[in-house]
Amino acid sequence: MKLQKDSTSPTGLLTKPLLAGSLTFVILASICSYLAYQRYTIVRNEERENAHNIAESVRSRLQQALQYSFSATQAMTLLIDRQGIPANFDSIAPYIFRAHKYIDALELVPGGVITYVYPATENEAAIGYNILKDPNRNKEAYKAIEKRELFFAGPFKLRQGGTGVVGRLPVFINDKFWGFSAVVIKLSTLLKAAGIDTAGITGYYFQLSKANPDTKEEEFFLPFRGFSAKQYEVAVTVPDGEWKLSVMPVNGYKSLQAIMPVALLGLVLSLLGAVFAVYASKTPARLQQLVSQRTAELYKSENRNKAIVNALPDMVFVVSKEGRFLDFNDPTGNKTLMRPEQFISKRVSEVLPPPLAAEVMSYIGKVIDTGQIMSYSYQ
Repeated sequence: MKLQKDSTSPTGLLTKPLLAGSLTFVILASICSYLAYQRYTIVRNEERENAHNIAESVRSRLQQALQYSFSATQAMTLLIDRQGIPANFDSIAPYIFRAHKYIDALELVPGGVITYVYPATENEAAIGYNILKDPNRNKEAYKAIEKRELFFAGPFKLRQGGTGVVGRLPVFINDKFWGFSAVVIKLSTLLKAAGIDTAGITGYYFQLSKANPDTKEEEFFLPFRGFSAKQYEVAVTVPDGEWKLSVMPVNGYKSLQAIMPVALLGLVLSLLGAVFAVYASKTPARLQQLVSQRTAELYKSENRNKAIVNALPDMVFVVSKEGRFLDFNDPTGNKTLMRPEQFISKRVSEVLPPPLAAEVMSYIGKVIDTGQIMSYSYQ
């Protein structure tokens, strides 16, 4: 005997709803993930653009501050006569110093030796220092000579104390290198001029770095804030000193936090959609099972009633409580006035004369009300 699996079995009912729920969850989760990713991309791009704009603004202010150094070094070169002797440095340097912002010291460096400094009292330790003979400091000095333009060295430890940068403009007399006209800018002055916030109050961390002339490794000059691939940075180049200015958001995970509500909402909607799909898939199967069950019960009940009716030795009419003929059996073989197929499924009032029909319906009502067997006769 060949056995066939019943599609209405519990296993069959559960397999399709679970599949529908799983597919619904995957589809809704995919849509919500796509929307969350789009939101993440938008916020991420906005953050990058804001960081880049801030970096460009700081770079612009930084270069503007360095321009003061250029005009100051140019002014000091005018003090050097054709014989290479500075004239009136002590009397003119104070005017140049006061006329230019963001400068902490002025220097004339004939032959690479710091000889003239203003203010002298704060920078005495630097006087007599030969820049070109110091292998740790002369790389950028020689680069300035090679470029024949103002070039900034540092940040590094200054001979007079503290950390700063030195801008050196090479001076040539009769196309022969004479020395440098230089300015010293402390790191704190430079940061103030550029508007660089080292505490992250503005919502961004800044970093100033450059490649070491000797080791070629990148050196950082501001407090290290953990720049990493997880928290992106935007960098711009400052050509005058070959520095790299980096900007990083204090909250590097802001873009991820922005999509958390969307992601959570998407997860909830996906779960609810999956549950609804499972329930909706089970409902037709349950209804089908219920209909099949009721049909089987009705069929069984009808067969039982039919058997009872057929077993009776007398003529039997089966009438519903509404007065409709449902079944008929006559084992005696007597013929009725109307054939059974003419009155089965019709109402009593459609078959019997009105007075008799009313009497029959009256007795049916009494039977239903009392639940007792009642007998009556009529002609």
